Amino acid sequence: MFLLLQACLGVQVDGERREVHVTRPLLPIGVERLAIHDLPIDGAAIDLEFQRIGDEVVVVPARHLDAGVRVLAHL
Repeated sequence: MFLLLQACLGVQVDGERREVHVTRPLLPIGVERLAIHDLPIDGAAIDLEFQRIGDEVVVVPARHLDAGVRVLAHL
């Protein structure tokens, strides 16, 4: 599963710094929205939702602030 996150969604987890980096995410053709629930980050868990808007894919994080995790999008 983690390789799928890295390859398609551009997700890199830095557990030591409690950061998640999302770089130029892509969704497969025909998939308009994809959600990841309970992604573990250094003892915490966050949710990420990816959504296609026009030709771009954006990421919307949830529960990251409560967990003390920074989500950085590099679009």
